[in-house]
Amino acid sequence: GCLASIAAALAPLSPAARADVEIIVCDNHSSDGTLALAQSADFPCVYRIVQPPEFFDNRTLNWHHGLSQAQGVWMMMLHADDLLAPGGLKAILRAARRQTHGSAVLLSGLIRTFSDETPPSRPKPFWPFPSLLSGEALRRRVLPFHCPFVPFTPMRRALYAQVGGLDARYELVQDWDLWIRMLAFGDVYAVPEEFGLWRQHGFSAKYATMFAQNHLELGVRLPALIPTLPPDVADDALDAQIVKVREWLPDAALESLTEGMPGRERIVSRPFPTREQAARAAQYYRQKMVTELYRLRLAGLGRLWAADSNPNPVPTDAS
Repeated sequence: GCLASIAAALAPLSPAARADVEIIVCDNHSSDGTLALAQSADFPCVYRIVQPPEFFDNRTLNWHHGLSQAQGVWMMMLHADDLLAPGGLKAILRAARRQTHGSAVLLSGLIRTFSDETPPSRPKPFWPFPSLLSGEALRRRVLPFHCPFVPFTPMRRALYAQVGGLDARYELVQDWDLWIRMLAFGDVYAVPEEFGLWRQHGFSAKYATMFAQNHLELGVRLPALIPTLPPDVADDALDAQIVKVREWLPDAALESLTEGMPGRERIVSRPFPTREQAARAAQYYRQKMVTELYRLRLAGLGRLWAADSNPNPVPTDAS
């Protein structure tokens, strides 16, 4: 399905536009029919299949290897269970060209969510204008609490390398951690065009535990990742991650989840809410982040106008 969606997104592109597209499948030494399926694909653009030097039990290392093979100015991950929108590549290329010398380090478009049981949702977010969202504002006011970007978010390849790429200590929030580090160097160009479809899954017990541990560890590391983050905001953001843990693992104990984790003292010293308290707090944080994102999109209209009016835009460090 993923490869078929790429073929459909390539179809409406001109030959010149297809020449700007490179597709890389990184196969983690799979033992099923994945490699043969990838080898049978045929795309009217550069297409390569690569493998890491050995099987990586940590899938972040596999993704890091695949991204390290890219050659373009912009690149993005597309997980095997997600899909490009039919017009997704055209929209991504248009946004990338507009920001070639702009301040954006990430590109964001509309997405639809779906699952094996549900059809695709309406495109989200509900915002009809292009905007240039402040990277620093996102780092301080949104990303400590919530990651608003899907894994298939286009990013500047040179800056990805400059900040060290995906951090293999995480297997489920590695993109969130990456966006925090990258947005220290630039902004997000958001367009009201659909990029792709993000498949949502239920949680197995093992997955939920890993997700909870990743969120707690990221929450503890926020002051190091964002040195300008006020201490009270850092505490509130850690509480937001603890609330998520209670939602995903209602009967878990913070002590057992954080055993051996750096900074665990800070986690276990925080109050662990009841299920009812967590439900109310989760709703509060969700509404707070939705409101904050709309404020930043509104401010981004003016920032985009100012950037378009500036004949000498300031590029990022890794332009």
